[in-house]
Amino acid sequence: SAAGQVVALQLKSAFSPRASWDAAGNQIVADTELPNHSSQRLTVYCPPRSKPTTNKKKKQQKQPAQSTTTNNQQDATTTANTTTPPTRIRRDMTELPYDKILNNV
Repeated sequence: SAAGQVVALQLKSAFSPRASWDAAGNQIVADTELPNHSSQRLTVYCPPRSKPTTNKKKKQQKQPAQSTTTNNQQDATTTANTTTPPTRIRRDMTELPYDKILNNV
């Protein structure tokens, strides 16, 4: 019978742990400030989602041969681009509907 059964789920939040109240990322959203259910909506600033990585070998085969000076210039520009912090995106988010997730178990 179903009476008295316990279901344990490992839950995760829809909000990123790096979500903040401001675009600069100075005021991080605390766990106690997150919504308790899916009907509450919050506007937060989140880092952009990472893009899926592609196979570097395929890219290298498609590119024509270049001189070493242009490769060094490209390396310098990519390192300069990677050192800048990513911009934050403003999102209106709700929490995951845990009641629906639990009913699907």
